[in-house]
Amino acid sequence: MDVVNMKNKSKIMNLLVVVAVSLFVITVISSIISLVL
Repeated sequence: MDVVNMKNKSKIMNLLVVVAVSLFVITVISSIISLVL
């Protein structure tokens, strides 16, 4: 059971990292577009 919980936690952490990176990329792209326009 502990191993399963660890795997689920690692999946959740990976999802959080992906969401954070995607949000960062979106903000950077939007700021670049606003600067260009």
